[in-house]
Amino acid sequence: MALGNLQGSGTGSSVAGRLNASRNMLKAAGDQIEQGKTAEACQQLLDALNRTDGNPRPPDFVTGSAAPDLVRLIQALRTTLGCA
Repeated sequence: MALGNLQGSGTGSSVAGRLNASRNMLKAAGDQIEQGKTAEACQQLLDALNRTDGNPRPPDFVTGSAAPDLVRLIQALRTTLGCA
């Protein structure tokens, strides 16, 4: 991934909370992959992707110059897992 920044979106205390929520979603997907729960991981990754993709609905959790790289990484992992 190229060097860049990734930060929570929003204002005030929601910034840190949204960044943490994004991190937790990706961690949960990793845990599900390790447990062999591919369908659940695919859904978790889709939820994380939808919160990173720049589309206002649902609102993104993260923003910054590294956000497009994160989107590509999530998409690549979903492809590797065979997610629909």
